[in-house]
Amino acid sequence: MNKKNIVIYANKEKGSMGYTLLLDGQTKRTYKIYHKEYSQILYWSYFLGALVILRSLQSFTISVDNPIFMLAIVIFGAIFSILIGVFIHSKSASEIKEIYPTNEMLKEYIEKGRKKFKFEIMLMVVLLLGSFVCLIIFLINNLLILLLFFFLLFIAIGILGSNFSIARFQIYKKGLE
Repeated sequence: MNKKNIVIYANKEKGSMGYTLLLDGQTKRTYKIYHKEYSQILYWSYFLGALVILRSLQSFTISVDNPIFMLAIVIFGAIFSILIGVFIHSKSASEIKEIYPTNEMLKEYIEKGRKKFKFEIMLMVVLLLGSFVCLIIFLINNLLILLLFFFLLFIAIGILGSNFSIARFQIYKKGLE
């Protein structure tokens, strides 16, 4: 497996282990990557911890007189948040194995992946719009919680954007060659 792998389809149904199908751009081999299952207790612990932190920061404001410093915080925070998202995404794989689908099955997966890709693009647009709304309101009111929401949305953008590539778009547009 190499770095030229192209995501063609991802699936996560309730009660089953999620997986992602990758197509090797050079050898045309297909791989199935199983996603890690996380404990619900751990998930809810993080969620409650985040709620407590956000609740305590609700009324905090940031007063920065230097707009260049504020711009640097926003830019570096956004870049760092995206990198965190990419790191989280890279740690979500648990097991990788080669599979041998027929051409018809592969075309079906690509078609299903194309539909999900459209949804992912719409979700990415919504996340970007939401993050910029949080940023604009933060710049007006200087509420720290809005800056944190901006960074959280950029972490989600990093997670989602990890699967985006030109090669993926080309496969969905042209199909297998």
